[in-house]
Formats: sequence, structure tokens, C-alpha cells
Amino acid sequence: KEVLQNETIAKLNVFYHPDFVTPFSSRGPVSPFYIKPDLVAPGVFVNSTLTGGKYNLTSGTSFAAPHVSGAVALLLEKNPDLMPSEVASILSTTADLVSDSYGNIFPVEISGSGRVNLTKAFSADMIIVPHNLVFNLSLEKPFETKSLHLKSIQGIMSPLKVEFALEESGIKFEHSLENDLLNVKLSRTEEKLGDFEGALILHDDKTRYHVPILIHITKGAINTTEKDGMLSFSLDYPGAWQYAKISVTNMETGQTRITSITPEKNSSLVAYDAGENWIEAQITTQNGIDTAYGTIAVQHPSEKAGLEFLELLGIPLKHILIISV
Repeated sequence: KEVLQNETIAKLNVFYHPDFVTPFSSRGPVSPFYIKPDLVAPGVFVNSTLTGGKYNLTSGTSFAAPHVSGAVALLLEKNPDLMPSEVASILSTTADLVSDSYGNIFPVEISGSGRVNLTKAFSADMIIVPHNLVFNLSLEKPFETKSLHLKSIQGIMSPLKVEFALEESGIKFEHSLENDLLNVKLSRTEEKLGDFEGALILHDDKTRYHVPILIHITKGAINTTEKDGMLSFSLDYPGAWQYAKISVTNMETGQTRITSITPEKNSSLVAYDAGENWIEAQITTQNGIDTAYGTIAVQHPSEKAGLEFLELLGIPLKHILIISV
């Protein structure tokens, strides 16, 4: 009523595009071992072409993807020798953070690194691989160190300023720079469990780079060792537990294999493929199920014996060999 009496004039702009994430946008998490989506792109009220030489305002993820494809094409036109992982790094680390209508930054499982910013990506000189990090800490494993490989497109590395952003307390950040390797160490300083988000901020002389960080802090820790292609598992847990189901997934092949351990019996699996493996332990306790995570890189896989298909069918290869003998 007061607005009408004051003859206040308002305008409604239906083409106003704030950096909000639309409800139909794809969301994570996909896996506890990596962050998806990598980034987001404009996908609402996109002025796109139609048949017959016409244009139309259209929305959908099918219109966000071409924005990224076009950005990739322009980056490759400028630097044809870039590898796919390097292109992904440039686009993700130079993206703009996206916030909701209250100014709260969206979590990485909704917006990833942020909205693609082609202007920043096109002028960026540094490649950061990987372009996000996942840390697995626990009450039994208080710290972990990860490394980022840095590369200058022009071949001259500018001086870097490194910062760490985390809203939660109880995490200590340390870093060291050795040539093209940035080592990042996170340590747990409080007995706090859960999943937490942070970010590594890198500045060179002209660009600000943003590397999302996901931190798992669990009660127990799964220990994995590798020798001659054999993966062995044990569990550190600060309480009583009865059983742990171990899932091992090769990052490159996507193949998942399963074994189990108990407090009285450890277990092992033969690694037939090189590369990083993701380890997930589902731990049965008196109070329910706990989870622990870990990773291990296999350098020297075992030679295949020809009976690996039995494991895919759920038949333990070790038992078959024992019976055969």
C-alpha cells in the first residue's frame, strides 16, 4: 500500500542472469575419491540457433556443454599441444565461484570449481594437475600429503603466492614448493569427524587459480601395502569392530574387486593393472557401519594367470588354486 501511495516504479527483467545453479543442473557427489562436477557453464535462457535461420531462448544442460566445448576449441587453437587433462585444469582452476542469492558459495558437489570464465582461462599461463584434491584423514591417521604438478605454458614459472581457505577449524595447512612440484600437507588437530571442503588459492603475476579440496575425516584408517603386485590390507580402528568389506577400484579401468578382513585375519588381492587404486572399507561395529578411505599406486602389477574371470564371478582365485593343488 505504501509503495502504491509513493508511486514507486518497479521493473522486472526476465533476462537477468545471476550466477545461480539451476535445479536441473547435474550434481554430485559421484564418488568419495574425486570431485564432480568439475565446473558449470551457462545453461538458462541461452540464445541459440533453430532450423530455418531462426533463434530461440532455450535452457538445459545441452546448452551448457557447448559453452565448454567452444572454450576448449579456443584454448586448443591458441595452444594445440595441450593435453586433455591440461585443458580441464585451465578451465577448472580459472572458473569463477558461484554463490546463491544470499551470497553463500555453492559446495563443490553442486558447482565444482565454479562457472567457466573463458577470458581468464585464455590468458592463464599455469597448468595445475590434478585440478582438485581429496584428503583421507582419520583419528588413526592424522595427516596426509598430496602433490600438485605445476607447468608454465610459456616455459617461465612466475613467483607464486599460495593460500589455503577452509571455514572449519581443526585442520592445519602446510606446503612446500620444489621446482614444479607443490606439496600440500593437511593435518588433523581436533577429533572432528565428517566431510569438509576447502580450497587452495594460487596467485601468479596476473591470474588467480582455485583448486577445490575435499577432506574426509573418518574414525578408522584402512592401510594398504603393495609388493610384487600383491595388495595387502589391514585396519587401524580406535574401538571394537567385527568385519570390514574392502572394495578396490582401479582408477583407469574402473574395475572393482572385493575382499574382507577381520580383527583376526588380514587379506590380500593380486593387482593385475598398474595405476592408482581407490580403497573403500565398510567397517561393521557394534554401533553400525563406519567407512574409511585410502588410495595406493601400483607400479609393478602381477602377470595375469588367465583365471581372473573367476574373481569377476565372485569366486576367490586363491581358494580355487588351493583346491587344485
